[in-house]
Amino acid sequence: MRFLPIFTAITLAFLASNADGGIESGGRAYYKMLSAHTALNGADFAKRHTAEEWQTLFGDQASGFKSEISAAYPAATAFLNGAEFRKQQENFKAYLIYYANGSSAFISSD
Repeated sequence: MRFLPIFTAITLAFLASNADGGIESGGRAYYKMLSAHTALNGADFAKRHTAEEWQTLFGDQASGFKSEISAAYPAATAFLNGAEFRKQQENFKAYLIYYANGSSAFISSD
């Protein structure tokens, strides 16, 4: 019984750290699920927008993101409207914001 508070604290810390999506998970998800549709590596895709722009695109259930990417890459439309994208949406968002154009993590490939 004395382990319950410790277990609860660890569980809550884990959930809080993953609530907004994971940068690494987003990178893996982009590579596995979206890179084939865009023909861009994750860094090149992320630098298309600033962090603020990505934040806006992911507002309202990522409607702006889905619209923009579907228009540019029609083959990705089914994926963007599917359950797997909804499941990974916060991870994509975290990844793209972290590596966005102008961010401190941004590394130029030019």
